[in-house]
Amino acid sequence: MRKSIQEVRKSMQNPSQRPYTFVTLDDKQASEAITFSMHTLAKGRIVPAHWHNYIELEIVANGTAEHIISNKSYTLSKGSAYLMTSCDFHMIIPTSDITVYNISIMRGIIDDGLEKCLTMGLNRFHCTFDSEKLLSVIELFERAQSESGMGPFSTLMRKNIAEELIVSLIRASEFDEIVSTSNLIQKAIIIINDRFMHPLTLNKVAEELYLSPNYLGLMFKNEVGCSFNTCLTMTRIGYACGLLNSTNKTVKEVAFESGFSSNEYFLSQFKKIVKCTPSEYRKQHSSL
Repeated sequence: MRKSIQEVRKSMQNPSQRPYTFVTLDDKQASEAITFSMHTLAKGRIVPAHWHNYIELEIVANGTAEHIISNKSYTLSKGSAYLMTSCDFHMIIPTSDITVYNISIMRGIIDDGLEKCLTMGLNRFHCTFDSEKLLSVIELFERAQSESGMGPFSTLMRKNIAEELIVSLIRASEFDEIVSTSNLIQKAIIIINDRFMHPLTLNKVAEELYLSPNYLGLMFKNEVGCSFNTCLTMTRIGYACGLLNSTNKTVKEVAFESGFSSNEYFLSQFKKIVKCTPSEYRKQHSSL
């Protein structure tokens, strides 16, 4: 039986019940670095809480939904726009049929300064465009889609359009200064993203940032909406899913390459988060 919106929202408050999923760009999309697409979600078709390993910008063309970003709830309607980075997890609960324009951008593709700003923004980039601005945004989106071929400079054009849309969202969000707390959390997340395959603890990261572990842990939970260890585990699970999808490595090899200290712990965390075993996941998703 489908859960009610109230039940889903209640489960979001309990980390042990969150239906986490880690989403990655598939091989075809990854070859393009930036993709522009449009999709429709039917009323009641819940998009479960998930993380990305890429930047995602979405604009609502029509319809309504409840949008939960790192445990904060917002109402989506025509013109709503929001941006997700690997710092955020979110879920969508359509309250009517909803059509969304989607832009997916691999890390390291857009301007370095702009990407740093996004990573440090932590769930601050969301707004509602008025009708006139929405039309201009849609025109830009359609221009980008027309550049999806292999014509001269088409990749550069898509990159420029994506950056223009991102800047439009940042400005409409009235985002000014990045507070020092977010700067520290952003540094912690960069450490996780860069070194999750190696032994890593809250204590070690706190020491590098000249903070107490308790203070960093509290900051992390307040800013990101989950614990440091949850973010680290999710990053490792996401990487493991990619290995299971695209390689013939054994489950034990995947576990250790993803940063887990033991195969047993990997199996328990994988089943808890992905709701199936690594072998079952591989059968369902392998691209080989």
